[in-house]
Amino acid sequence: MSQRSTQCLHFTLLFSITFISIMGLSYSFPSHAQSTALPDNIRGALCLVRADEQIVLVNEKITGKFSLPGGGISPHEPASAAAEREAWEETGLVVTAKSVIGYTDTAVIFDCVSDSELVAYEFQNREGGYVLPIWFAPHYGVETNSAMLIDPNRVNASQYRYPEQWNAIRKIFAIASEQPALYLEDLINAAPVFHQREIELIQKIQNSISSLPEPLSNIIGSIIITGDIFGQSWLILILFPLLFSCVKKQAAIKVMFVFVCTSLLALVARQGFSLPAPYAYFPELQRLPDVGLSFPNIAITLWVSCSLVLMSSLKWLDWNKFSALIFTIGVWFGLSQLCAGVTYFSDIVVGAILGVLIAWHVERLERKPEIDLGKLLSSKGLWCGMALICLILTMIWPQPIFTQWLGATVTIAVVFCLPGSSFSFEGRSLVPLVISIGLMTVSSFALNYLKMQLNYSSLYILIVDMLRFPLMVSVWLFVYISCLKGPKVR
Repeated sequence: MSQRSTQCLHFTLLFSITFISIMGLSYSFPSHAQSTALPDNIRGALCLVRADEQIVLVNEKITGKFSLPGGGISPHEPASAAAEREAWEETGLVVTAKSVIGYTDTAVIFDCVSDSELVAYEFQNREGGYVLPIWFAPHYGVETNSAMLIDPNRVNASQYRYPEQWNAIRKIFAIASEQPALYLEDLINAAPVFHQREIELIQKIQNSISSLPEPLSNIIGSIIITGDIFGQSWLILILFPLLFSCVKKQAAIKVMFVFVCTSLLALVARQGFSLPAPYAYFPELQRLPDVGLSFPNIAITLWVSCSLVLMSSLKWLDWNKFSALIFTIGVWFGLSQLCAGVTYFSDIVVGAILGVLIAWHVERLERKPEIDLGKLLSSKGLWCGMALICLILTMIWPQPIFTQWLGATVTIAVVFCLPGSSFSFEGRSLVPLVISIGLMTVSSFALNYLKMQLNYSSLYILIVDMLRFPLMVSVWLFVYISCLKGPKVR
């Protein structure tokens, strides 16, 4: 073999050994973010994103507190991948977890950098943070209400989910990777074409009210926004006890059934269409606290369907004082939602149509001679079936709202399974009504206080919310059963 061939062979062998050695080292010692051994107590991964000298925080839906984007680490999932996944699910940001920069008691904190330019709105919320567009994030309206870019010095420790950790996070923030941010006034062009026109309409309405003389604009604006009171959940504490006390039991149960069915149908429709509210594209429009999807408008759907069924049961479907009042309240509420930037006009119209269709189908079912609707709606089988449907929906969409409805339908099913479920409420004195409403209100405030004490745990808060309806029903039934032998109203 010639000397030249021998040199080539030696060079080839040397190159091969060097290449194999480098590959072996790369395999044995991958990047720090991917395979650093974690302490045994670490169960979660967090992303610290720093842009324009500010930090990205999410506002949690369940606890109502601020937190870093993050969550649990799935089995066999790298911690860095979990941090990147959670950042996408909660904020819609596609990030790369560069390195570990800190730990909490149960989570590892990664230095995360957005793969593209980080976009925020010019609009600042009441905390002084710049709102991020996150309507496309998978967990928007499920786990997170919103996300923002904010100076850490503006956030109090009490606003953070784990107050004792906030000072440490501020120190870690100082060593995180800096990146630029792009600020935009709105993203209206990202909305569907038919919604772009409606956003412009909402903006014109708000500007028209604001352009009025100062006292008049404040008065008109306050009157319109006050209509939102008819969509508050606490109103149920008054309306349903009042309903069961003032009308026949069969009519009250029918309204309750329509209320449950309408809520579930509208919620499923929202999951299917996934259309965000106007303020998701233009946050400056928002005048009322709200979060999530808006199509269809569930409150309008409930108001129309339940009102029509109740008026039909009372034979008041013609135009009278009661129907005029119902119509006025519905228009007032819809106008408040529209002017507050939390719903579209199309959401209201479709919600009203859906409510009419549901009420029509219930009345059509009642007219069938072979069906005893009163007996059907009072059967335990029906409500057990409704509870099963809620369980299936909860498994498909593991969201707090479906968990709460599961607790509600299970409670109603249990009530109809009780031996004494045939007692009636109508015609009783006002004493049990007033006492039950008072006790339910006190119980609701007590549960809200308990939630404030447990805001460090999403699980505990979910349990409290799930038990809210069962507790209200238990209080109401206890008061009425205790007063069953009382005098009836003549």
